[in-house]
Amino acid sequence: MRAIFFRFLSGLLTIAIILGAIGAFYFTSSYGEGHYIAVFPFLLLFFVFFTLLSHTFLVRTHQKNPKLFTNMFLTLMGLKLLLFLVFVGVYLYLSPRETYFPFVISFMIMYIVFTIYEIRGLIYIIQKAKKNQH
Repeated sequence: MRAIFFRFLSGLLTIAIILGAIGAFYFTSSYGEGHYIAVFPFLLLFFVFFTLLSHTFLVRTHQKNPKLFTNMFLTLMGLKLLLFLVFVGVYLYLSPRETYFPFVISFMIMYIVFTIYEIRGLIYIIQKAKKNQH
């Protein structure tokens, strides 16, 4: 199971590096000129941290009590979504107006990419556990 965790972590960090490189390229290009948001690197760290935290929690839940996994998954995803909405709301309240659009677009892209990666990782673990049962 440790190998699966490190594989997930390395994939997560790879995604963060790729998104960081894409963001750096965009914000330094003529298209993104003037749209740079100083919070962009911290946004990547925010998503890596919460994705790793929720993935670890859900994997442990599945190992201890697979019947409880679905309820915990839905609860955690709902709480995560609410937390992220609060984060976006606070940022939009405190930041200058010209950063709204780049922030929201960056946030949405990261949310979608990291959520898809997390769910794919969970599906892999669940399928592997089912194969080991049979």
